[in-house]
Amino acid sequence: MRFRRVIIFLLPASMYFFSYFHRVSPAVLVYNLIELFSFRATLIGLISSAYFYSYAIAQLPVGILADSIGPKKTLEIFSLIMALGTSLFAFGNSEIVLITGRALIGFGAGGIFIPALRLFSYWFKPREYATVTGMLMFTGNLGALFATAPLAIALENFGWTFAIGVTAVIILFSTFLAHLFVADSPSTKEKRREHIPFSKIVKTVLKIKNFTLLYIIAFLSYGSLMIFQGLWGGAFLSDIYGFSKEKASIILLLIALGVMVASPLGGLISDRIIRRRKPVLLSSCVLMFIFWIPLAFFTGSLSEFMIFILAILIGVSTGLRVIDMTMAKESLPEEMLGRGLGLLNTSYFIGAAIFQPLVGYVIDFLLSKTGSLLLAYQGAFFLSFSATFVALGLSLLLDETIKY
Repeated sequence: MRFRRVIIFLLPASMYFFSYFHRVSPAVLVYNLIELFSFRATLIGLISSAYFYSYAIAQLPVGILADSIGPKKTLEIFSLIMALGTSLFAFGNSEIVLITGRALIGFGAGGIFIPALRLFSYWFKPREYATVTGMLMFTGNLGALFATAPLAIALENFGWTFAIGVTAVIILFSTFLAHLFVADSPSTKEKRREHIPFSKIVKTVLKIKNFTLLYIIAFLSYGSLMIFQGLWGGAFLSDIYGFSKEKASIILLLIALGVMVASPLGGLISDRIIRRRKPVLLSSCVLMFIFWIPLAFFTGSLSEFMIFILAILIGVSTGLRVIDMTMAKESLPEEMLGRGLGLLNTSYFIGAAIFQPLVGYVIDFLLSKTGSLLLAYQGAFFLSFSATFVALGLSLLLDETIKY
C-alpha cells in the first residue's frame, strides 16, 4: 500500500510540474515575445493571461468531473488537452496561434490540481493532508524552477520549438502511466457523488465565511504574485537594473526555490507541530505584503543583495499558501468537496488573468505619459502592494479549521 500511495502521488505531481512550468514560463519567454511583437505590454500580457482565463474556466467542469467520473479519468482528459496546447504553442509564431496554444495549455492545466487533491483525500489520512498537499506544491514549483534559468538555457541552445515541444511529449508519457497505474481510491466500490446543481453549490459555499474570505485573499495575492513571477519580473530586472536574461532568470529561480522549501515545511508545521491552519496562512500574507513595500516605494534603488532577499521572501510567502486548500477542505461539506475546491481554485487564476493585462495596460499608459519605464513599473507594483494589503486585512478574519 505504501508503494501504491507513492505512485498515486508521483504521477499527478508530474502533471502538476508542467502545469506550473507553463504557468510561469512567460517570465523567461517574455524576451522572445518582446522580440516578436516589440514592447507591446498589453498584447504580451494578453498572451500570458490566456492561460489563466482558460484555467479559471476549467474549474467549472473539473470539480464536477472529479466527483462524477472520478479523479483518474479527469486527470487523463485534461493532461491530454495540456499536451495539445503545448504542441500548438511550441510551433506558434502569430498572436492567434500563441493565444490559442496558451489557452489550451491553461484549460488542460486547470484539470490537474483539483483531481490530484481529490485522489489524496481518498488515499491519505486527514493528518497527512496538508503535508502531501505541500509536497504537491513542492513538485509544482520544481516546474516553476525549471521555467527559469534551465528554460533560458534550453531556449538559447535548442530554440523555442524544441524547448517547449519536448514538454508535450513528457506530458503524454505521464498520462499514459497514470492510465496504467492510478486508481480513484483504495476501495473498488467508491461511490460517485450525486449531481448537485452548480447554482446550489455557489449559494452554499458563499454562505461559508472562510470560503468567501479565502476566495478574495487568493484572488488578490495570486494575481499580484503572477505580475512578478509569472510575467514582468525578469523584464523589470533587465530594464531597471540591467540584469542579463540569465541573471534575471536566476532571481526567478530563487522564488521557485523559496516555494519549494516553504510548501512542504508549511504543511508539516501545520499538521505536526502547531496543529493550526490560520497562523500559517497569516504568515504568508504578512510576508507577501512586506515583499511589495520596497518594490512599490523604492522601485529603482534596491541593492542587488536586497533583490535576492526579496526573491526568496516572495517564494517563502507563496509556499506557505499551501494551507489555503486545506482550510477550504476543512470548511466545505464533503458531498461537494471536489466542486467546492474547483470553484475556489478559480480565484487564483481569475486574479492572474485580470492582473496581468491590467498591469500591461498600466505600464503602457504610464510609459506613454511619462516616458519612464521606472515610473511605469512603480505604478504597476503599487497596484500589487495595495492588493496584498487588503488580502492581509481579510486574513485576520479567517476562522481556524483544524479538526483533529
